[in-house]
This record gives sequence, structure tokens and C-alpha cells, in this order.
Amino acid sequence: MDDDIDTRPGPAAGHARVQTKRDPYSGFLYLQVDPPRPGPPVGIVFLHGAGERGGDPWRVLDYGLPATLVSGTHAIDAPVCCPHLTAGEAWDPASLARFMASLRGEFERVVLCGYSLGGSGACDLVAAFGTVADLTIVVAGRSAHAPGDVPLDGRVLFIEGEHDDWPETSVLRLALAERGRAPTHVILAGAGHFIAEAAMEQEAVVAGLAALGVTYGRQGPQELPAD
Repeated sequence: MDDDIDTRPGPAAGHARVQTKRDPYSGFLYLQVDPPRPGPPVGIVFLHGAGERGGDPWRVLDYGLPATLVSGTHAIDAPVCCPHLTAGEAWDPASLARFMASLRGEFERVVLCGYSLGGSGACDLVAAFGTVADLTIVVAGRSAHAPGDVPLDGRVLFIEGEHDDWPETSVLRLALAERGRAPTHVILAGAGHFIAEAAMEQEAVVAGLAALGVTYGRQGPQELPAD
């Protein structure tokens, strides 16, 4: 990874430290949310949705896992890396594969989580290159492709809202099951598409992270550091 481009507290970050970096292998500009204390050697990637694309990379902190961390409502003991797309871009599987491989050089294990457009990007990555992450979490995503002859050793978890008519992941879920890698499929009762934060609190997600040594959950109010 290149040296930091910019380092500053995120919005309402409290004790969170947010760095802006550039990955030379994939070309992604990304924000890294670092935990206050070092944890297990695990790196987490969060892929944002369509609404966060554009000229301001700090918008990747608006929703989902990074939003819960910078707001101070939740804490995690692993760095969260949030690549950013410019306007009109979609998640390219080859670029994502290079980014994940780059993180493999830094962390012993990696987790991939994608919401909406990011969830579709995670599905496309699995279909094209296999489960390059130890745990892949697809939130409100869509998939049109079954994986070919690719490694499927990692665990895959799908979370969808009951009333969300956008996600459709049955093709990928069925293909994984046929390969002996039946995924976990969670449907949130009464929920629609906007489940980026609620999905992360599901028992299957918390347990999946815990299996890799990562602790994620709600925390009480924190005192801001003295000036």
C-alpha cells in the first residue's frame, strides 16, 4: 500500500482514526477506519452502494459498517478498508481481486462486505474469482452469474430485506450449494432495501466475524479526548 494521502478524524469519529490511502495494485482510493486498539490480524473490506459514488471519497463513511464505527455507536477491533468509486463506476471483479490480494499481503485473513451495489460487486467477485475472502457478506445485493471453476473455500453470507424487490441472489446461492458450499441466507422480516446498518447486527454476521477472532458490537457513549 502507498503511504497515507490524508489522515484526519472521520465525521463524529470519537476515538476512530480514518486514513485515506491509494492501493497501487488495484488503483483504488480507499479510506481505512482503524480501531482504537490493535486486534487480530484481520482486514475488513466494505464496498459502498451506488449513492456514495462521485467526487467525495469520504462519503464511503455514510452508511453500513463504517458509518456505525465513525458515529461511535459500534466498535470493531479490526481495520475496515473502504474503497471508493467515481461517478458512474461499478465494482470491477478483476480490480477487486487485485485489491483483496494486496490486503492478503498485509493481513492473515480478510473479510469482504458489500451493500447494494457493493453487494452485487461482492457476488460478481465470487463468480469470477471465487471466495477470495475468508468471509464474504452480501447485503441487499444482486447476482446474475454462477461461479465457474474457481476456489470456493471461504464462507458466504447473504442478508436481504423481506420486502426488497431489488436483490436476487438465488443463482449464486444455488451454485454454491451445488458445489457443497451452502451459504447462510438471512431474510430480515419487514425490512426493505436500506438495511446497511441493521444487517451488521445480525447474529450470523457477528458470529461469522467472531469465528475469525473479530469482535463487533454496540458500545456506550465515549468521552472525546481532551484538547
